[in-house]
Order: sequence, then structure tokens, then C-alpha cells
Amino acid sequence: MTGQAEQIPFWACASVHLEANKTKGIRSQDEMFNYFEDIPRAIKVVLSRGKPVAVEDVAYSMRAEKRRKG
Repeated sequence: MTGQAEQIPFWACASVHLEANKTKGIRSQDEMFNYFEDIPRAIKVVLSRGKPVAVEDVAYSMRAEKRRKG
């Protein structure tokens, strides 16, 4: 090769999957995408249907901030 990165082909269509978690009340969700640029849309659809909520661990954030400051 002449310095170019090797290209690896992949299927352009696939599915975004949100795994079910009965304990948390999250139901399984799937959304197909048909091209690479469509992936963000499929993620948004799956998250809006599944309605998961990210919860930040405040104590973890405080410890991380202390580590960052040195």
C-alpha cells in the first residue's frame, strides 16, 4: 500500500436496538436505518420510544472534578 488506510466494507443497513430491562420498565425497541447518515435518526427514534432517562451520579461527578483539578 502507498500510505492509504485499507478500506473495510460493511452493510449500510442495519438496526439500532434498545435492550429491554424489566426491572427498570424499559421495553425492547428496534429501528432500521438504511444508510450511514441515518444512524442518528434511528437512535433518536429508539430513545424516544423507549423513554429511558439518564441519571447522573452527582458524587461521581464531584470526584471526577477533583481528579481533573489535580
